[in-house]
Amino acid sequence: MSIALSFVTVEFLFTLSPTESLFLSLVTNRFEGNGLYILDEPEAALSPQRLMSLMIAIDELVEENSQFVIATHSPILMTYPKAEILEMTDTGIHKVKYSETEHYKITKQFWMTLNEC
Repeated sequence: MSIALSFVTVEFLFTLSPTESLFLSLVTNRFEGNGLYILDEPEAALSPQRLMSLMIAIDELVEENSQFVIATHSPILMTYPKAEILEMTDTGIHKVKYSETEHYKITKQFWMTLNEC
């Protein structure tokens, strides 16, 4: 499902949980191009499907010269193709590849273990 940034219908809002509804409505109705947006774990408010809808909205805003700083634990959100992933450790902040993140490694190991059962 694609979400238009300028319009959210009442029917759409009722298909979501209250938290998803409020959060996606905020992004689609209040965020604009040429903005800087700082999000702290937006995945906490969204189902995996709605998280992908958020990524579509983010991409549309990025195309309109917006920038995002997002703190996340979501291996889904980290797959955003235009993302620069920074990892904070005891030695500082480092740019890493998606496959080098702890979240990717743990998720991969989980699926591999599950497939062995």
